[in-house]
Amino acid sequence: MNISHKIRKYTYKLNNANNKHKISIYKQKLKYYETYSYTYKYNHHGGDTDGVYNGDRKDGKPNGKGVMKYSNGNKCDGIWKNGKQHGYGIQTYTNGNKYSGYWSNGYLSGNGIMNYVNGDIYTGNWRFHKQGHGIMKYANGDIYDGQWDRGRKHGNGTLTYINGDKYKGQWMGDDINGRGTLTWNNKTYYTGKWRRGRKHGPGIETYSDGDKFEGVWVHGEKHGPGTETYNDGDKFEGVWVHEEKHGDGILTTKDGEIINQKWEFGKLQITEQNKKFDLLEQLKLI
Repeated sequence: MNISHKIRKYTYKLNNANNKHKISIYKQKLKYYETYSYTYKYNHHGGDTDGVYNGDRKDGKPNGKGVMKYSNGNKCDGIWKNGKQHGYGIQTYTNGNKYSGYWSNGYLSGNGIMNYVNGDIYTGNWRFHKQGHGIMKYANGDIYDGQWDRGRKHGNGTLTYINGDKYKGQWMGDDINGRGTLTWNNKTYYTGKWRRGRKHGPGIETYSDGDKFEGVWVHGEKHGPGTETYNDGDKFEGVWVHEEKHGDGILTTKDGEIINQKWEFGKLQITEQNKKFDLLEQLKLI
């Protein structure tokens, strides 16, 4: 049925009628067709979707407040303009998700809340996808507060984990990427460069006991030149390979003594200077 044609037809007849009885009939016809439930071909995200619409319309198209029940099971109750969601609306999806928020020209746009069937809840800005600033409260208790791009964490943001760990810094494509600080619940924290969720590049890691390492990481491991400062005042400068000290290094004690050391994959090689240092350390304990 061509609703738009019917509305134009009876609008014309009403405007030209001079018989009270016919005027009454035409008004009833117009009211009927203006609230008629009909199958409407709706273009949604580039694809046509059949739906049954109940509500206000203009020129045969949804316009104003109304409800669309799509053939795929989705349902949208909200404001429409020229046949498309435009303004505030609530859409329930067949997969169990529910969106409450704003639309523009048929797309999610502006502030809105998405309740996901898995228990996650996103509150923030949309532009087709999660876009701009928003807060995601995950079902497991983790909370992300920051920037999004095309539905992924991207830009500056803070992720607070349910176990007390906290990351604050840069993201790219849903991964920790760029510069940021991760603080563990035991008060150890790392500040530096990240790539795809792992420490990668220059950074500083300060441990809960007061020790500190400043150097280079590769794919989450200490790998390259670095300096380790200990809580007793000693300091070691050298090279790390896959988390282990390797090669020549210099240990400077808190008293200013300089000791040349040689390491092989985390094992200190014995030298006369090392023997002397070990003896002095033992004497301190007597």
